[in-house]
Amino acid sequence: MKKKLLGAAVTAAVMAGNAHAALPTIDPATTTVVYLAGSSASLDYLNKLITTSVAPVADRFCDTNSEIWKFNDTINGKTQNAFYCTKSSNNPGLANAKSHILVYKRSEGGSDMGVAPVVANTAINFLNITSNPTCAVATQAVPGAAPTIGVATCAYDSTGAIASQYTLAKPSFGMSDVDPLQFRKTNVSAGFNPVSAADAAKLTVKAASTVMFGEPVTLKLYNALQAAQIAMGKIPATVGGVACQGNSAIEACMPNLTSREIASLHAGAWIDWNEMKVVVGGVSTGLFDWVSANAPAYLPDPANGNVVHICRRVPGSGTQTQHGIHFLNTPCADAADATPPAIDSGLPEGFGVAMVHEMSTSGGVSDCLKSLDTGTVNGAFTDPSYTGSPRWAVGLQSLENSGSFEYVKIDGVAPTLAHVADGSYLDWVENTFQYNTVAYNAFSADVKALVDSVIATSGAPEVMAALNAGFVHNFGNGAYLAVPTLFSPVTATNPNGSFDSTRPVNPYSHAVFGAPVIPADNCRVPTIYNSGNTKL
Repeated sequence: MKKKLLGAAVTAAVMAGNAHAALPTIDPATTTVVYLAGSSASLDYLNKLITTSVAPVADRFCDTNSEIWKFNDTINGKTQNAFYCTKSSNNPGLANAKSHILVYKRSEGGSDMGVAPVVANTAINFLNITSNPTCAVATQAVPGAAPTIGVATCAYDSTGAIASQYTLAKPSFGMSDVDPLQFRKTNVSAGFNPVSAADAAKLTVKAASTVMFGEPVTLKLYNALQAAQIAMGKIPATVGGVACQGNSAIEACMPNLTSREIASLHAGAWIDWNEMKVVVGGVSTGLFDWVSANAPAYLPDPANGNVVHICRRVPGSGTQTQHGIHFLNTPCADAADATPPAIDSGLPEGFGVAMVHEMSTSGGVSDCLKSLDTGTVNGAFTDPSYTGSPRWAVGLQSLENSGSFEYVKIDGVAPTLAHVADGSYLDWVENTFQYNTVAYNAFSADVKALVDSVIATSGAPEVMAALNAGFVHNFGNGAYLAVPTLFSPVTATNPNGSFDSTRPVNPYSHAVFGAPVIPADNCRVPTIYNSGNTKL
């Protein structure tokens, strides 16, 4: 029997403004279905990889001459998703897959949901798209060389209280921003245990890519930092006749935070923006007070906006984990040598603590930053406390993400692919795919084919190059590089292995050269991978 997506045609037509708008019919007999959980930072990457035609023909998953569909939750469209299409006949890796493919993607809870449930081989919630009466067409699919992706929205209750809105399934495989052993200490999802060496031994772990992260700040804070650093002479007033204030496209104009400042903010050691000093003409003034006197257009709420706000991720998030590795030395060091990230104290402003907002997905962090910057409620950020009363805030994101925020330099270096490849930008990790080896061996041939194809295609340099073009920032595109454990940066046309945007490969790795090719330990200091043969 075919599973037909529910949602009346009349409702769909109203949503789409199209009398012919209709949800697709999904036939289990002709559809290979896989469930992917984990890394919310990589959602847009996977969306582009699976549904668009930007990847080389042999790496594409969907037939663009047939309908392609993306299903979004109604929270913010980034908590739970699914992708459905007719498979591409040009991708040899999909030869054993059925005629149609359906990939469920759970970002809720972040990377540990791509590790802990995979270790335990236990079912978790995914978005119900096949018998959810709320599903409706937002954009009708239009096949073609540059297809219009059909978009359907389906209500999703993250508490699991509404049975028709979720389906329980064991993840076929998982994706995490860091290797599985990093999900220990403070990096453990509620209801799951820290990952041990014995747990990791149950997994087949595959290297995926280098993913860049950065320090996003609210727009008002970005402009305030810029104004203060121009006044201190750390940023030029103009570059080539272009004013730096308000400019995020010129690298020299970007404001900077040091690693120690970022650590202090995210550890909750600074609770008041006046603890960050602006020194002009030998006079030291707190940032909030200096901006009040010299650049009031960039103030948050003048009466209440001096408290530090942090938009972070929940425990178990790979984004949160990598941030802890780079700035707080956790979980890499023993507790005595590591600094824990600040957590939500439950106290209101004015009680002597930084205000921490823990979000379940990267999309939620974007919502948090936008909401605090504008004094409104957006998406997954539902706290009405700051409505009409903006705040300055810092966050943490992969460079795949953009929105109503700006990235700053870290230790004087802009977050660009070229700076990762030349060794000067250090906020990056090597992410991984993993599956439970015993469970995988029991999969049908078509499921194995789809899982293997996603993993293999995700790491290819030409795929990285094609997809990076879609991750656009004013200071430069991109978020991903291939890893040198799978692809050498040195080629006949690039004998020095220098950065090449058409074939982006990171010459550095957290893996040990000469050891068995296994995914890297992200706690290890990265080094040139190929015994020094790359000459940067």
